[in-house]
Amino acid sequence: MAFINEYISEEDIKKYGIREIWDQFHPFSKNDLNLQKKHSWTVDKDRGVFFIPAKSGKEEYSNQIICILWWRGTYLSVTLRKFGYPELPKNTIRWDFEDVWRPEGCSITDEEIKPVLMEALLVYGARGVEKQRPELLVSFGF
Repeated sequence: MAFINEYISEEDIKKYGIREIWDQFHPFSKNDLNLQKKHSWTVDKDRGVFFIPAKSGKEEYSNQIICILWWRGTYLSVTLRKFGYPELPKNTIRWDFEDVWRPEGCSITDEEIKPVLMEALLVYGARGVEKQRPELLVSFGF
């Protein structure tokens, strides 16, 4: 199976501790994971990999997105930048890699993470399951 965009089931929220991970990014709104809407992810269930944008930057960092990448049973926090119109032609988006936080003792390198991240982002596009745009050209600055 390849990556797909879908809403996260209650079973998967519990299985992967999504609520607890989400609360780390949103400490002032703990347990709000289900209040506004269903949350979604880009997931490859066969490989046990998922990608969730968790937090967007403000003001001059408005194109910065901190994401959850679960891979090899490890939660990683990946910081990306997203560029689109007017910086790029319409129907084009570019993702740039900035940084990754790893738990202590994690040996997964940036060079191992990037190809998996690119696979997920190609499917995620601009907004995952919430807004699919087949005409969107996804590119990478890494």
